[in-house]
Parts: sequence; structure tokens; C-alpha cells
Amino acid sequence: MTDENVAKKDDKITIGRDMVYQAAVVVLVVIVALSVYTSGFGLIGKNSTDQQNQNEQNNNQVKLGKTELPDLSKLEFLGDVSAPVLVIEFSDFQCPFCGIAWGREYGGPQYGDSKGAVQKIKADFVDTGKAKFIYYPVAFLGQESVDAAEAVLCAKDQNKFYDYHDELFKNQEGENEGTFNRDNLVKFAENVGLNKDQFAECIDGASKDPELKSLLSYYKAVVGTGTPTYFLAIPKDKVEMAKLKQVTDALNLADPPKVPNLAEEKEGKYYVVPVVGAQGYSKMKQVLDTVNY
Repeated sequence: MTDENVAKKDDKITIGRDMVYQAAVVVLVVIVALSVYTSGFGLIGKNSTDQQNQNEQNNNQVKLGKTELPDLSKLEFLGDVSAPVLVIEFSDFQCPFCGIAWGREYGGPQYGDSKGAVQKIKADFVDTGKAKFIYYPVAFLGQESVDAAEAVLCAKDQNKFYDYHDELFKNQEGENEGTFNRDNLVKFAENVGLNKDQFAECIDGASKDPELKSLLSYYKAVVGTGTPTYFLAIPKDKVEMAKLKQVTDALNLADPPKVPNLAEEKEGKYYVVPVVGAQGYSKMKQVLDTVNY
């Protein structure tokens, strides 16, 4: 046995250097393994994970408490502006579920009640003077979402917001595959009767960048993520709170369920029912039917 292992000197046992190193490595490996297995012995890892989960949960929720409705002055109302109820749809022109809500024939029978939900809201509530509708463009699926959102804002300058909105959804195909490239956006403008040169100047000049950024800022701060999302803003003097809450709680409209089904608009005029995801029209109708028009 050499001094690389164990040596005896003056009746004392001396551990060789190699054995010290080996033992240290073993101890270190054990400590690391235990730390990983126990999430940092419950001191660091667990709290860090909990915080991450909480952040992710917060990012997917309509914020609790009072909801400040967005500045709608830059957007286009559909219907009678004096109608009591306000329906806001937050939507991305590349989002397939938003296409389903508009009326595209995507998906299977499970989306049956969601197909054309927006058209049904318009027919039953907007066209009858019960509600006014606003499409709120957001863009989070890539550059073509941004380009399409800015293009519809350019169309508004020529009073063709919803004509162009419909043209975009009618031509929706895939995500960032060239459907909403510049040439197509200009072609869509011509299809709905826009002045081609004026429209092209608007999209080429990126004049709507600040406007879209402002819209996205509100969406990210208040709504979070997920399209389509609807705000059903119902005047407090037009509904019985207990009845409205009973309906929203029973329908469990929000997805995930922890999102509040009912909030209060900041100025105190509306109860706001956030409907998150491709929910069926029948559910939203039940909420809107609680109103005393």
C-alpha cells in the first residue's frame, strides 16, 4: 500500500491526496443531487418555481378588481353608439380561433357553437340596437399579424374598417406564410374599394405603429394573452347584479377558470364580463340576455 492510498507514520493514519479528492467529489455529487431532488432543500428552488408559476398565471388572466376599459377613440364602432351594451372583441387576424369566431369553417364539430359567434352577436344584439361592437386588433403571432393590424387601422382612415376587417378574415390562411404580405394587403384594399395609393402610403409609412403599440400595451396589461377574448360591458342600471353573477358563475366562461367572470369597470358605469377563448355564442347570449334593454 503506497502513500497514494493510506500511509502510516508515527502510528497515525494519513489519508492520501487521491482519496481526499475522490471523497470530496462524492460528497459534492450527493449534495447537488439532494438539492435538485428537494428543490434546493425547500429554501430557494421551491419559492423560485412558485413565483414563476404565479407569474405565468398572472400573465394569462384578466386582472382582478376594477377593469379600466380601453381608449376606443381610435377604433370603429359597429352599430348604434347609443346602444346600452358594449361588446369588445380582442383578436389577432392570424388567430385560427378568431377566424372561427368570424365564421371560417375550421375545426371539427366541437367548435360548432363558436363558429360565426361574432356574426350572431351582430345579428341578435348589434343590428337590433341592443349593443355596439368594437373589434380591437392585437398582434402577437408574428410580423404578419402586426402588418394586418396596422393595415386595418389604415383602412379606418378611409371609413372602411369593417369592410377590410372582413376581407382579412375571408383570406386568412396559416400564420406568417405570406398571406398578409404587402402586395396582398394592397390587393385586399382594392377589393373593398379603398384608394390604393393612399392606403399604400399609409402602410409603407408605418404611421400606425404608435397607435398599434398603444393598443397592445393595454391588451397586455389588462387582458394578458389569448384570443379571441371578449369584454361584455353591461350598464349597471340595466341589469340585476345577483342575476348577472348567477349566470356568469354557472357558465364558467373564463379559461382558465381562475380568471374572474365578473369585474367592475373603473368609472363605475359597467359590469364587465370577460369571456376568454373560443367560447360558444350561446354562452355569451345568456349573459347578454340578462340585460333589461
